[in-house]
Amino acid sequence: MRSGSLKQINQYEYYGKKFRIISINDSSLPKAWYGGDKYAEARIFIGAYNSLDLADFLSYLKRNVKWEFPDWVQLIVKEEIDFMFKIITFNDDSLIGIPVE
Repeated sequence: MRSGSLKQINQYEYYGKKFRIISINDSSLPKAWYGGDKYAEARIFIGAYNSLDLADFLSYLKRNVKWEFPDWVQLIVKEEIDFMFKIITFNDDSLIGIPVE
């Protein structure tokens, strides 16, 4: 993800406020806080939100974010009533959700 993509994502309006996700390597977080014995080699961004309109957010991502490699983008989501996470990918101009146990 280019830094421009992150800026575009953070322009999303969420209950009248700007949306905010951050990198797991953000300087405001402790180094390697996520466990394990090495640094993550993937670009991972995190955030937690109450009552996020997922359909609207996904539509925003597809319409407004210029992905360098859209087929590589994955959104991992667990909604409040769900027992499992699901992975949403952007393939062939559609959104595909895959449950993750």
